[in-house]
Amino acid sequence: MSTNILIPSIENRLGAWVESARRNEAEKDAGTKRKPAITLSREFGCEAYPVAEILQKLLENKTGDSWPIMDNHP
Repeated sequence: MSTNILIPSIENRLGAWVESARRNEAEKDAGTKRKPAITLSREFGCEAYPVAEILQKLLENKTGDSWPIMDNHP
């Protein structure tokens, strides 16, 4: 029996959220400035997550910084 009970995409999203929270704490402790955020508004059932992944890659290539993706919907 598998011990992994989460769907892989949900597990990846939770992992990104945990990593973002860890980085925010580390930056707060170091006194670093917070970075901007981009919000995508969407309707239920629309495929916004692939759009967010493309935007993430474009921003990371342009800025050289990490841009985590967090999904607020279950």
